[in-house]
Amino acid sequence: MTGIGRQAKAGRRLAVTLGLWIVPAIIMAMASTLWFSATTVQEMADSAYDRSLAGAVRAIDANISTESGGVGVELPYNLFEFFQLTAQGKVYFNISTSDGLVQIGDVLLPETANLIPGELRFHDGNYFGEVIRVGALRRPLDPAKPGGTQITIRVAETKLSRATFQNELIIRAILRDVLVVAVLGALIGIGVYMALKPLNRLRQAIDAREPDDLKPLEVADLPKEVRPAVEAMNRLMGRNVEQAEQQRRFLDDASHQLRTPMTILRTQIDYALHQTSLDEVRNALTSSKDVLDRSIRTTNQLLALAKARTLKARKPTLKAR
Repeated sequence: MTGIGRQAKAGRRLAVTLGLWIVPAIIMAMASTLWFSATTVQEMADSAYDRSLAGAVRAIDANISTESGGVGVELPYNLFEFFQLTAQGKVYFNISTSDGLVQIGDVLLPETANLIPGELRFHDGNYFGEVIRVGALRRPLDPAKPGGTQITIRVAETKLSRATFQNELIIRAILRDVLVVAVLGALIGIGVYMALKPLNRLRQAIDAREPDDLKPLEVADLPKEVRPAVEAMNRLMGRNVEQAEQQRRFLDDASHQLRTPMTILRTQIDYALHQTSLDEVRNALTSSKDVLDRSIRTTNQLLALAKARTLKARKPTLKAR
């Protein structure tokens, strides 16, 4: 009986252990998902903001002229002001030639190393202690002379707006993952409670039984995973009931088999005690010895029978093991 109660308690301990393993696993999964989300958010933000940066580079490139014999740029201020508004920070630009004779704009912007002609590249840099994002384009000054002087256009913006955008998305991702963990934890708790509820009812029913109550336990309302264990317990209790019945019958038979010889032996002893003749006493004791020998043989036979029944009852248990 107490085995089922221990099984229910073991089930609760198992549920707690599973919870202690599952919750950290969920947290680790959330951390990895958060790292992946942060990386994705950064890439998406850079991609979106770099498109605006590329538009500004292309706009400046479209307004560069060499008609005056030098390099000039008619900066579209309306477009540039609009870009400053969308960037929500400071914007810098620089136009230079490969011969170093022309520098227009913010001349101290960081260089873009190994820039290939026709390539539009984006990279981070530092400008007077500020972290900036630089978009650089390199092309021939005269399209008809690809090997001639090269012109480099760089537009940079501070990363405040994109950092704010990234942080907002990351905070939302954290709140989403925390909510997912909370929901999963609640669902796991409810699932464990509902799974252990039938076991708790079973334990209470067992605790309320009398010590000699060996009736089979009900398995209809139990979870499928627990039914084999309870059915095995029912079979064990059935074997215990059968063995107890056999022991009761054996004791009845033994008492019946020994009662008559003991009664006869007592009568003969009483008869010998009342005799004065030694011959009569000897005859009575001889008869008593015969009765005692028969009683010993009967007792040995009963013990052998009891041992055989015990071995027979233990064989199914040994096979089950």
